[in-house]
Amino acid sequence: MNQNNPQLIEIIHRLHNKLNIINDDELILINRFKDKSINIQYANRRLKEIAKKYNLKISVNSMSTHTFRKTLGRRVWAMNQYSEKSLIMLGDLFNHFSIGITKVYLGIKSQEIGD
Repeated sequence: MNQNNPQLIEIIHRLHNKLNIINDDELILINRFKDKSINIQYANRRLKEIAKKYNLKISVNSMSTHTFRKTLGRRVWAMNQYSEKSLIMLGDLFNHFSIGITKVYLGIKSQEIGD
């Protein structure tokens, strides 16, 4: 866990409380045997199955955990009035080297920046 971001730490603690997680090492997304976390390939396969089953208005091939991560980033940025501060926080969350990388990752064009 990133110890340099108190906001992120607070969010993680609230999630742990809500999910009744006592131990930080406890798995959240576990396999059917309840002994290991699910892997990304399994999560992506299930997301595609769900998109297909419910006929979601998204390309089944583009449905992935990566899509959710980028969507989270865009949503956080929008909810924080498209601020530079939110990009810094997201860069920290995504473990990006610079805010420029975060902007490219989220597909933010210079005309969208309004601080």
